[in-house]
Amino acid sequence: MKVVIDIVGGARAGRRIEFDDPATLRIGRHPDCEVAFDPQADLDASSRHAEVRREGAAFWLHDLASANGTRVDGGPSVKKRVLLADGALVEFGSGGPRCRFSFGAAAGRRDAPALGAVLSTRHSGRVGQATVAAMISDALAEARARHSGGAIGRSGTFVRSLVHASMTRSTRTFKLASLALSLTLAGAVVALAVIVRRVARPEESIRQDLLHVMEEQRTADGIAVKSQLGELTDELSRARASQGGRAIASAAREGVYLVAVRAAAGSDEGFCTAFAIAPHHLATNAHCVVLASDLRRRGGTIEVVRNGDGRVRFTVVRMKRSGAYVPGGATITPDVGILQVDETLQKPLVLASREALAQLQPGDAIYTYGFPGRLADTLAPEATFVQGVVGRITRLDGEAGAFADSVLIQHSAFTAGGTSGSPIFDGAGRIVAVNAGGYVEDGELKTKDLRSGKPGALVVAQPLHGYNFGMRIDLVESLSKEADQ
Repeated sequence: MKVVIDIVGGARAGRRIEFDDPATLRIGRHPDCEVAFDPQADLDASSRHAEVRREGAAFWLHDLASANGTRVDGGPSVKKRVLLADGALVEFGSGGPRCRFSFGAAAGRRDAPALGAVLSTRHSGRVGQATVAAMISDALAEARARHSGGAIGRSGTFVRSLVHASMTRSTRTFKLASLALSLTLAGAVVALAVIVRRVARPEESIRQDLLHVMEEQRTADGIAVKSQLGELTDELSRARASQGGRAIASAAREGVYLVAVRAAAGSDEGFCTAFAIAPHHLATNAHCVVLASDLRRRGGTIEVVRNGDGRVRFTVVRMKRSGAYVPGGATITPDVGILQVDETLQKPLVLASREALAQLQPGDAIYTYGFPGRLADTLAPEATFVQGVVGRITRLDGEAGAFADSVLIQHSAFTAGGTSGSPIFDGAGRIVAVNAGGYVEDGELKTKDLRSGKPGALVVAQPLHGYNFGMRIDLVESLSKEADQ
């Protein structure tokens, strides 16, 4: 069965990709994906965001645990997989690139207009009513999915283009029909804009809801809390879409590194994140340094691979971790470390001053930029940029304290194994902390003896969603000065 994918939003909007009877199509920013987005501009999409898999005569969209979710026709985030209908419009990440999927015999005949483009540059001859209807559907779906004034503006451009094309290239009857459809669309878009502006919430309100959910988590259902946190984080992302997140990611892109071990046989594997803080120093976690030291003792070579370019890599010559860190301890200790290379790192990142750290408060937006374990690809490293909010700022024991001792920053951004050592940015793009881990608590897992049928239970550790934490950046600065001595 023929599959046609039209990219209608994002840096590569206007491109059409056709496949003949594919079994699996990978979609994301990674260059080896069949549908590859721009790795530098389409930052709302993950490196390996989703897959479309054929099952019989049907095509199913599978979200691959993407950082910002996947939505079909403006609906809620796909939990695991969803059946794709012909003509489905899919958004990869909140505010990210969008694709329209067409299947079967009609796929090759469907027009693929880009919103805001003048129709006469994309079509020859007359514009059919089916094309107009499809374009209007695209515009309305985009406006609903985007939930922002920017989408309304682009749809207005589309309306003007539609009127111009219908008046210059079509029959008199169709000119009138196109004009009527255009006016209908304009009215619908204006009405939608009024509704969106009416229901859009201030950023501060969203942050307070996030804080409330995070604080209530210990007595709430874990699955429900995770869903609430995801929805609120998406809403916060939309509220801050025009306030610099993309600029922060762009400025930090070449200062983030994947920490990897190279075996004697030549194979390598990433396991942590680090970031440049000085011409020869990178910051990471103490537990990453412990693991790296053990791997080196076993004969491996520790390297750092620059985000976005697997060819740029440096050998780690020295490592240092906080002397107060206790591996595997029952309490939280200063989990910060330094990696040193002989080569000069070109773009050290900006660290927050003491004054900026003192201004950080619960409810402030933060961003992490690291390599989740399943995406830690040394050949094509693409870090994941994620947003969250500060939940609490405390001492290492979790109690409130003076500024000098309040070095533990709890946050709600997504974390996974390879994101240990990621930089945590404030809203101005300054690094305020090093991502270190997450809280867990004892939970009960129901069991059953297969022979006797008697019920039982196991005590297991379960993560507290939204209760991740980082180490304040001044802990790293002190360690870096020690490494220079």
